[in-house]
Amino acid sequence: MDPLTRYTVDDRGCWIWSGAVHTTGYGLIKWNGKSTVAHRVTYELIKGEIPAGLLLDHTCSVKLCVNPDHLEPVTHRENIQRAWDRQHCATCTCFKGQDNQ
Repeated sequence: MDPLTRYTVDDRGCWIWSGAVHTTGYGLIKWNGKSTVAHRVTYELIKGEIPAGLLLDHTCSVKLCVNPDHLEPVTHRENIQRAWDRQHCATCTCFKGQDNQ
């Protein structure tokens, strides 16, 4: 299966995975004999290897997005912080958890 043909593009430019989906909400693909998340495969096919020790952050916050331009290699700590910020600061005007009032 070619991962570069298993998505549709939405109005935000996300490449929405149309194949299998893991219980975590991420696209799933069998690649090189093992099951893996689809966004890692598309990123590596288009952008190259993900640096050791880093994982991919969905800057668009869409788990099914496999657009490599919406994925950024970051540390686990940065990924957790960004996820927290997106969830808790989506409508506030805070910076790094500090209120600007």
